[in-house]
Amino acid sequence: MALSPMALLRFGEMARLGGVWRGARVLSASWLEASWTPRTRSPFSGHDYGYGWFLAEAHGARVAYARGYGGQMLYVAPALGLTVVVTSDPTRPARSGGHVGDLNALFSDIAAAAPAA
Repeated sequence: MALSPMALLRFGEMARLGGVWRGARVLSASWLEASWTPRTRSPFSGHDYGYGWFLAEAHGARVAYARGYGGQMLYVAPALGLTVVVTSDPTRPARSGGHVGDLNALFSDIAAAAPAA
């Protein structure tokens, strides 16, 4: 899927707001909750995985994140009022223990500084 950073941010905001974008429901809240329910665990990152989302915590706040090839990342933390998009080099793979691990740590630092929503 090819999305601009702004389009990815809009998607993340829609998810953070429970499936609503600009006052219109575009995704059922029940589907979003189901997609943020752990179904398995990643053997690479150790994070839970739902339907298309990795599931983690950052400083006690629930975080759902999606990742793409090269370290394209979307982080959604509803309790913190945060949606964060990170773009990286799309021509290089990014592994959980390397670049993506660094991005997860960066997001954790951002979450630590964010006031609760």
